[in-house]
Amino acid sequence: MSTTPTNPEPRIPDSLAGDLRSVYRSNVGVPASIDSAMLDLARRRPVRRRRVQPWILVKWAGVAAAIVAAFIVPTHLSRNSKLPNVALHSGDVNGDGLIDILDAFALARRQQYGDTTITSTEINAAAAAAVKLGGGA
Repeated sequence: MSTTPTNPEPRIPDSLAGDLRSVYRSNVGVPASIDSAMLDLARRRPVRRRRVQPWILVKWAGVAAAIVAAFIVPTHLSRNSKLPNVALHSGDVNGDGLIDILDAFALARRQQYGDTTITSTEINAAAAAAVKLGGGA
C-alpha cells in the first residue's frame, strides 16, 4: 500500500489556461477623447477639504479633561496621599494604620529637619489625638 497520491496537484487543461492567458493579458486601450474628458472633469471639480467642526474639538477636549480628572483627582484626594499638613487631614502620618504618639514624633522630626509647612499647633493636635481616652484609631 502506497500513501503517496498518484496525482498530487490538480492541473488546469491547457486549452483553458490558454484562453485565460489571452483574456487577462490583453491590453484594453482607453481612447484619448475619454481620457481627456475625465481629466477635464477632475480639474474642474473643486477639492473639498473637511473642516474640523468646533463642537468636535470641544467634545474631545471634554473627554481628555475627564480622563485626566479620573487619574489625577483620586491620587490627590485619597486618604493615603502625602499632603503637607497631614495631621489636620488624617492623623496617621507614618502610615502604620494607627493614630498614636509616633505620628506626633514624625511631624516634629519633619519640622526639625526644615519642613516649614508643619506648625507646632499641628504637632500638638496630633499628640492630643494620640493620647485621647477612648483610643485614637
